[in-house]
Amino acid sequence: MIDVIVLLTIKDTSSFRKYEKAALSRLPAHGGSLVAAFEPEPSADVTAVDEIHYLRFPDTRAYKNFRNDKTLSDLSDLRSMAISNTTIYTSRRQIPYQIAGHTHKAT
Repeated sequence: MIDVIVLLTIKDTSSFRKYEKAALSRLPAHGGSLVAAFEPEPSADVTAVDEIHYLRFPDTRAYKNFRNDKTLSDLSDLRSMAISNTTIYTSRRQIPYQIAGHTHKAT
């Protein structure tokens, strides 16, 4: 399993919503899912991030196939109009933690 956190700075909201709809529709074809999407609370620590997506894929290959998806490549002009900056974090390994009597197991 691979978890992906995507920090997005949106340039044009209308274009972004069109791109986002198309991009998210391609997730299932690669075994991926949108776990959560949200607008962060304003903070001095987080500048110029308008939206955060948390994606999950069964493995690295599925994630790479999603990133190289032909449909997404065809939308590169729309993406350029919609998004000014993207920062992506991918999980390397899950870390099990014991928190107040609950064990978080690595998946």
